[in-house]
Amino acid sequence: MGEEDSDGAHAEAGASASTSVISLRILELLAEQDNECGVTHLADALGLPKARVHRHLTALKQQGYVTQNPRSSRYRIGWRLFLLGQRLVRQFNAAALAKPVMEELRDQVGQTIVITTFTDSEVVVLDLVRSHGTLEILLNPGTKFHFHTVAQGKIALAFGSKRCSIIS
Repeated sequence: MGEEDSDGAHAEAGASASTSVISLRILELLAEQDNECGVTHLADALGLPKARVHRHLTALKQQGYVTQNPRSSRYRIGWRLFLLGQRLVRQFNAAALAKPVMEELRDQVGQTIVITTFTDSEVVVLDLVRSHGTLEILLNPGTKFHFHTVAQGKIALAFGSKRCSIIS
């Protein structure tokens, strides 16, 4: 969090950003956290006034996309976003279609098999099939990597478009 994306996502979330962009960025920041976050932390990360972030959090809370701890007044992802994610998983069939092939490949090579996608600045894990070995890779769907830190990203840098070849 707080890391500048090469596509300018943080700059875009500045004072001129649309209401939707700010709300979505708040949700993304909360989703990246293991713990609840306060308004000050979110405002600092977004470079926005606390009052503006609080207004967005209030609207998101009213719709069930975030919840607020009554004791600490901190926020976390809400039940409605979880349900939305579950619907997306059911509709996103590419991972389901790839799963049998990934399992077969895992059985052939004895290694964890990972399927990823690319954003403008990152490699994102979509799904994985863990090996049966004793060494476990701590990796989950949604994990993000810079292009130059993983094999899939290095392949994109070497053989992808010029847009992919810029390391942030």
